[in-house]
Amino acid sequence: MSSVLPTILPYPNPNFIVTITKEEFILFHSVDRKLFSRLVVELGRDTSQSIHVMAFIMWIERKSKKCNLVEEILQSWPNVMLSNLADEVVVILNCIEISHYPNTFVGQSNLPLIQHILCRNLTLEFFHKKRLEVINDVTKLINDVCVIAFEDIIEQVQYTMAIKMQQQMLYSYPNNIGMVPQQIQPDVREILANLNLDDIYACDSSIVAPNDDKRNEIKQPIDDRTIFMTFSKGYPIYESELREFITRKFGYIIDKLIMQKPNSPEQSMYARLVVRPEAIDVIDHFLEYKPIMKFSINGKHVWARKYIPKLPPPFEPGTSQYFP
Repeated sequence: MSSVLPTILPYPNPNFIVTITKEEFILFHSVDRKLFSRLVVELGRDTSQSIHVMAFIMWIERKSKKCNLVEEILQSWPNVMLSNLADEVVVILNCIEISHYPNTFVGQSNLPLIQHILCRNLTLEFFHKKRLEVINDVTKLINDVCVIAFEDIIEQVQYTMAIKMQQQMLYSYPNNIGMVPQQIQPDVREILANLNLDDIYACDSSIVAPNDDKRNEIKQPIDDRTIFMTFSKGYPIYESELREFITRKFGYIIDKLIMQKPNSPEQSMYARLVVRPEAIDVIDHFLEYKPIMKFSINGKHVWARKYIPKLPPPFEPGTSQYFP
């Protein structure tokens, strides 16, 4: 039986609730799916990053009331322009993750393609001032639309990548015959999500347990060990709650837990979790092998995803080869 979803149609009548099947939901977002496929298949961009890019573009489409923005980009923009737009969006998203406008973005405030879309001279400072609105709205689009509408595309891309890696291993080590990786089914995800560190260490000798003397020899970049979490406005999450939840569910995996420091009396809207180097493989279990994971702490919603490393801007400030 087809799953039933609440509708995400624009401007729904608040007096009644419409339900649609998942197939209808996917059909409604067919244009969004095609643009997402160009990002992750044709351009080979990271799936998690591309979900955030798509959610941001869809947010601009709704805010600017350009109802056909995604279709216009899909039909009219060449891949090089689409890739440059995605890079601009990544710069914006990285900027707004920080509570105070960072010095590292000074001189990078021009966004030629975003300015072209909105017909306004918008800068990084503009989006940073609206950061809480952007984070809340983009996160909602990710969870309500993107994760559902793009699920099969993400699984296919990840499966294709796994097969390519398997083929490369067989080519490099012809005497080692491996099996083609299987797609992870929901029941397996549930099992993996309930594993604690002791289970993982017991099953995989390649992971060094916390009390192993060799743990200091493991060096993993902090970006690769970081999970970015956002919270709902009006439902504050405290560091002690977050620490207790993570430790109870996954064991002692916390290396650093960096909460946003808001101006009083505002709440923290996000946090960065850096896992211990020897526990880096737990990140996939933490997210249940999904690009975005939503969970509840004491009845309050938290959204988590892998941290997206900052990219250098692909354009010179104030210039564009498409829109001089």
